[in-house]
Formats: sequence, structure tokens, C-alpha cells
Amino acid sequence: YSREVGLPGGASGRTGSGMMPHFEIEGQLWLNSRWLTQLSLSGMFSKYSPNDLSTGTPVGTQYDASANQVRLAVGYALFPARTIFDSIGWVHMGYRSTSYSLPASATDYTGASSFGSLFFGIGGEIPIRDRFSAQLGLDLGLIRSASQTSPNFGDVASSTDLMFSVAGVYRLEERIFIRLLFNVNAQSMDFTAGQTVSQKMFSLNPSIMYYF
Repeated sequence: YSREVGLPGGASGRTGSGMMPHFEIEGQLWLNSRWLTQLSLSGMFSKYSPNDLSTGTPVGTQYDASANQVRLAVGYALFPARTIFDSIGWVHMGYRSTSYSLPASATDYTGASSFGSLFFGIGGEIPIRDRFSAQLGLDLGLIRSASQTSPNFGDVASSTDLMFSVAGVYRLEERIFIRLLFNVNAQSMDFTAGQTVSQKMFSLNPSIMYYF
């Protein structure tokens, strides 16, 4: 987990990061050979240790941080899959909500923030050889909203919301797969007074997938 707060006029802000335990539950339901739905829930818990943005010097404080995300999408297959071993590619559209929680501190510019976006993306899975395949996913927020409760920087002028993932998959049995997923969630907001707040989650997730 990483967070950066920039202040206008060259004033120093805060930047920092922390390691996090992370979990994710994901489901995919094919309505027919073309249409599918997706739902995922994820969360993380971290220690955030801010540094002075200008000098990189630790400021000597530490905060408990957490984040959660809910993602719901509907997709359309660019080419249909007849079995779970076929190449699959799809475009999808949906809604994603991401919330970050930090104790409020005016000194270190921390506090709770949330992002919501109607996104458009692509995804797919391509067999490589024998029991191995690769997965790819990209979500780009088109219609976005963002808010922050503390510190109060005023109105949000603009925001960004992006998710990217790549994974390697190994077929253990006919319906059981092992996956190693690298995932990036990146959100930012710019305020009318000139402040910027960006937050990112980088996760490496081993998981088991079961098709039924």
C-alpha cells in the first residue's frame, strides 16, 4: 500500500507505504456462451508510515490503514468458450467502489477517502502449453466520483481510477486451478485548491479456482 499527498505552492506533503495482508473473493458466472457476470470483494490491512515528501525523512508516526473494494461487471465474449480450456476474451463494463480508511491527522494529512467509478475494460485467458495459461484484465474508470473526509481540502476537481491485473494459471485437475495473480489498484484525486492525493495497492495473490 502506498499513499502520497502533495500540497500547492511547493509546500511539503507526505508520502509513505506499508506491507499489507490482503484477501479477495471472486466469482464469474456465464449466462450463455457470450454473456457473463463478474463479482469480486477484496480488503487489506496495513501499517502506514509517512515520510516528508520533499526530503524523504520519516516523520516518526505510524497509522493503521485499511481498504476494501467491491466490483460488479457484465461482460460480452469476443469469441465464445466451449470448454474451460479454450481461449477466452471479453469486454466488460461495471461499477467499482474503493474505500480507504486512515485515522484523521491534520499534521500528516490522513483520513478516510472513497472512490467510485463506472468503468470499461477488457479481460481474457489464453492457454500457453499443457496445463498452463495466462490471464489479463484492465479496468479504466470513465465516470468517476471521489471524496475525502479529512483533511478537508475542499472540492474535488478531478479523479482517476485504474485497475490492472496479470496472472499465471496452472490446471491441477479438470475443474481445479491454481492461480498467481499480480494486481494493481490506483486511485487519485486533485482538489480545486491545488492539493493532490494518490493511493495505490499492489498485491500478489496465490489462489485456488474451482469451476462447476
